[in-house]
Amino acid sequence: MCPQNKLVFMRIEIEDSGSWSVDAYGKPAKTSPVFSNVPKCLDVSSCCALFKLIEVSTMCIGNNGFDQLCRSRSEHQLALFFNRKDEIEAYEQDLLSFKTIRNLKCELIITPNCASRCAVCSNYRDCLFALVSKKKDKTSSDKKDQKKTRNDRLSRKDLENKTKNIQREKSQLKRKLSSLKDRLRSVIEEDGEVLDDCLSTSLSSVMDEKNDEILSSFPPDSPQMLFWQQQIEAATKQNTQRRWHPLFIKWCIALHSKSPSAYRFIKSTYTLILPCESTLRDYTHFTTTTDGINVDLLQRIKEDIKFDTEPESKRNVSLVFDEIKIKSGLVYKKSTGKLVGFCNLGQINEEIQTYVDKLKEDDSSDSQKDGLDAPLATHVLATDGQGHTLSSPGGFCMVLVFLLL
Repeated sequence: MCPQNKLVFMRIEIEDSGSWSVDAYGKPAKTSPVFSNVPKCLDVSSCCALFKLIEVSTMCIGNNGFDQLCRSRSEHQLALFFNRKDEIEAYEQDLLSFKTIRNLKCELIITPNCASRCAVCSNYRDCLFALVSKKKDKTSSDKKDQKKTRNDRLSRKDLENKTKNIQREKSQLKRKLSSLKDRLRSVIEEDGEVLDDCLSTSLSSVMDEKNDEILSSFPPDSPQMLFWQQQIEAATKQNTQRRWHPLFIKWCIALHSKSPSAYRFIKSTYTLILPCESTLRDYTHFTTTTDGINVDLLQRIKEDIKFDTEPESKRNVSLVFDEIKIKSGLVYKKSTGKLVGFCNLGQINEEIQTYVDKLKEDDSSDSQKDGLDAPLATHVLATDGQGHTLSSPGGFCMVLVFLLL
């Protein structure tokens, strides 16, 4: 008996007639297999045998260690567990020092030769583990669903959980990356070979001596010769002193546009010496992209093809208009703070449309005046210019306007 909460672990009652009863944890325990050989009516000898049997017996502890499962079913009260017929099969019990789950058919009192729990609770323990595993699978599936679900369709609580999961995964990846770096560093220190100055100098001398022979094997002004020259020059200079040929820059931009991750892998492994991504960004972002005619882009095309130096016959080009299907949607542009993706037919057409909207009797809402209900663009009109002669430069393409069809 515990005086604090007045919980009686075991109580024995013996009447004058010799009938007896045993309660454990407030439940009748007379039907326990431990008392199968005890007679229903006690005498002096059988009473002594009963007390000796109780003295050497132990009490079933149930199934402890499932607090999280119980709190998922009942946060503030003791949990109940039901079978497939919606009948109570087990219940949570507070034993002061810990909480446990006990089956309704628990034997309560067991012999000392048995384990810490009876056979009924031991069998039911497998069911509890199955419930825990099912809950984990459901939680992991919910996390996967949250990853695939768009943020605007998640509740605030789901967004907070998604953010926490992303931060947790990010931290795990950082620790994994740091561990891999340490392991790689240790492997290099144990198994790596340090080249002496003589061998290192000999490798550099081989490249210098065979440079002329390699260059002679390439056709003059070929991409192979340019590539080799750029690599030799970059290997002999510091990062801040390297200068790149425009054709090599264009090749790097094409490679980076195909796969940025492949470009970073080649550069990080020092397989080739390539320009930094910031250098490529200076070339690709020389002007602000916008809809309509881009004056900076036309000026760059004019400079590249040397339009002013061409004769009049080579200045004639053919303009081809093409329609391109795009994915509708809005994108926030950080440089201007505007939403990009609305239909834009040009300044004149937009002013005519605005005038027409003002004449409509039913168009008086502020949202339409502000343009918030403007349709989203679905197609893009592009213009391609191609020279008429073989010596004329190649075609160029520029985005002019957004069209809604």
